[in-house]
Amino acid sequence: QNKFSVAISETLGNLGEQFPPKDLNQLYKTYLETILMEQPSFEVTPEKEKKWNDLSKILSLSKKETSENYRLVTTPVFQKKIKESLLTGKLDQKQKDEIENLEISLKLEKNTCSIIKTSAYRECLEEIMENQKILKSEDLLKLNEIRIFLSLKWENVQSIHDITSEPIFKKSVLEAMGATGIIPSNYWEGLEKLRKRLLLTEQKAKEIFYQCVKEKLKIIFEKAVTDNKKRNTPQNSESKDSGDDPSVKQGAGTALGIEAGDSSGNQLFNLIDLYFRNKIFIENEQVFPENKMSVLKGLSGRSEILISSRSKLDFSYPVTLRGQFEEKTITEMYRQYLVDCFSAKLQSEKRRLFNNLDKLGPILGLSPIQINSIHSGVGVVIYQKYLSQALSKGFLDQSDNAFLSNIQATLSMDSGKCSEIVREGKRSVVNFRVEQIFASPNVNPDRVSEMRKLAIQFGIDLKE
Repeated sequence: QNKFSVAISETLGNLGEQFPPKDLNQLYKTYLETILMEQPSFEVTPEKEKKWNDLSKILSLSKKETSENYRLVTTPVFQKKIKESLLTGKLDQKQKDEIENLEISLKLEKNTCSIIKTSAYRECLEEIMENQKILKSEDLLKLNEIRIFLSLKWENVQSIHDITSEPIFKKSVLEAMGATGIIPSNYWEGLEKLRKRLLLTEQKAKEIFYQCVKEKLKIIFEKAVTDNKKRNTPQNSESKDSGDDPSVKQGAGTALGIEAGDSSGNQLFNLIDLYFRNKIFIENEQVFPENKMSVLKGLSGRSEILISSRSKLDFSYPVTLRGQFEEKTITEMYRQYLVDCFSAKLQSEKRRLFNNLDKLGPILGLSPIQINSIHSGVGVVIYQKYLSQALSKGFLDQSDNAFLSNIQATLSMDSGKCSEIVREGKRSVVNFRVEQIFASPNVNPDRVSEMRKLAIQFGIDLKE
């Protein structure tokens, strides 16, 4: 027969050059189907293999084409057998052995068989979940029986459950979050039970939860942006009560002369509140060893080293708004929150905003470099404005110095830069007094004397 195929090839020439590849491949697949039906049906024997290999040579098919055609013909046969077995509902050992024997007789690749079986399992799962969204106990038992019948490991079908159940679990999480985005404490147990019933992995459930959190964070941030645009729109408004903050002057609007909104309604604080009340952050405890030298009592010149340790609790933020909005928008909103921290009229409000400042930046997706840059820019403005107000009375008292030190420490400002701002501020006040004196047609000796005293008090050399 081999001589016969060679003779045909020599007579017909290269058929691949005479007919379209599509026609040749279709002819080969039709021949394969016919040969497989020969007794013993759907069993690959050496004789059958020789027949289709000879035809492959006659048709000038490549090894890759031959292999792919075989897969295309045998795969439906295997799929059909599995579907017929599942439809009978009798998932017994006899049916299982028939499937395994067919797999062996068709010489199918393990990976191909695994794909076909997992596909069949997925169809069973989708059929069950079509009428009901949540699996019942009997459904779980049936699915487990199907999985064992198809010789599938749990890891083979886990991703199917994750993908199929994701919309259901996500809908439940969003419903639990409600309008505020904060899941009540008594809802967590219910969500965990639902996760187990849906056969979701903890990792997949966490990913879905993070998706929901990000959606809520985006909604809150968008509202914050809208509120910020509204409050920055010029409008006439009456001064409000300055509360118990001694640094705010009546009628001044804010202590620092910078625009500040109603901090009690600050949406960015709601964003932080959602994040922490849902316990999204991850705690990272770092332990640092410490050695301390201690002199032994009653033993002159003798000492001992005491080894101890201290720990520092840090947080990492698995969900952020990085990439969700323009960087310019995020940095501007963080800058405005920082302004609100200093210009809030109630001390209690200031403390609340300041206590959450270090959390906001990472949640917004800002890097430490970006945060420090914003702190530096806003810090200089706030420092200068407060300094200008304080110096207007001719001196800096203890409370002024304390507040300036607080700004410097909070925003990690360079001490040299702050000292330079103070010197320039004092010099500007003295220069302004000098300009006022010479702007008048007649020089007032009393005003000159006051200016000299002020210059001495500020340490300004008038000769410079």
